[in-house]
Amino acid sequence: MKETITRDAAIPIVDRILDLSREDDADILICIDCGGGDVKAGLAIYEAIQLSPCSVATLCVGKAISMAALLLACGTPSMRFAFPDARILIHDPIVLKDGASNSEGVNLMVDLKQTIDRIICRHTGRSWQQLQELQGRADGLSAEAACELGLIDQASREIRII
Repeated sequence: MKETITRDAAIPIVDRILDLSREDDADILICIDCGGGDVKAGLAIYEAIQLSPCSVATLCVGKAISMAALLLACGTPSMRFAFPDARILIHDPIVLKDGASNSEGVNLMVDLKQTIDRIICRHTGRSWQQLQELQGRADGLSAEAACELGLIDQASREIRII
């Protein structure tokens, strides 16, 4: 996953995850070098990963920003990796107005933020308060710091995934 997460980019990723999920004993590897993107499209990928009966390894090979960081964190426990020089950044969602009134845009942003926070807390074991502190770091996290905070399980160039 190296493109910005858009609806058009998410559809083939979801299709591929679901196709691979039909194979017996298939493990899935998702490599991530992505600056994030559309939250709803990212949540479609997230749901496909969660739906899969397969183990899903995630590997950050460069950067995982915003929605891409959520996808990195939602891999199968013990199978979430990053190369040592990778950067991981979590921030609040940005909602474009798309013809909605200001109050509708604010409500949508609040709903999406709560959903994202709940998902990241679930996969990292962190509290909401700890997550808020992570989101305040404009420079992002090193792979080592992301590992210490539970976003990934291992930061290494020697990764045995499957």
